Amino acid sequence: MPEKKRNKKVVKTQEVEKVEETEVIDVDFKPSDEDVKQQQEKVEFNFPGSEVLRTKFPKSFEVLDQVATDWKKDGNFENLSLPHPMAQFVAAKGLKKLKETEKKISESPTTEKVVMKAFELGLKLQSKVQEVKSKFEDSKKKTE
Repeated sequence: MPEKKRNKKVVKTQEVEKVEETEVIDVDFKPSDEDVKQQQEKVEFNFPGSEVLRTKFPKSFEVLDQVATDWKKDGNFENLSLPHPMAQFVAAKGLKKLKETEKKISESPTTEKVVMKAFELGLKLQSKVQEVKSKFEDSKKKTE
């Protein structure tokens, strides 16, 4: 039997000896600034139990993370890595339409008014809660 050498693989099949050499290349890989920036901007869904689900459904989470990242960056939803080209097209078109609708709603003056009213009501509610809380604490101190 031939002697085993480093980086060589010896295979014997039916009286024919086949020697395969593999070359080991040591490369220090340093990602570019663009790769680092893109990785930092990537959105990843993490919630209790997400690790378990992520191991069972890695492709689904990959698509979900890509959609969230594109949504955050106002992307074009072109690189969703869906298995079928038609699914890719339909999903991208639907997501673009949803993003446009979201922009219209958020830029609408009516939405702005509703948000301001909700904020004002929240402040009023907070002051009422503080008032009730202080009255409750005062009555509690008087009974002691």
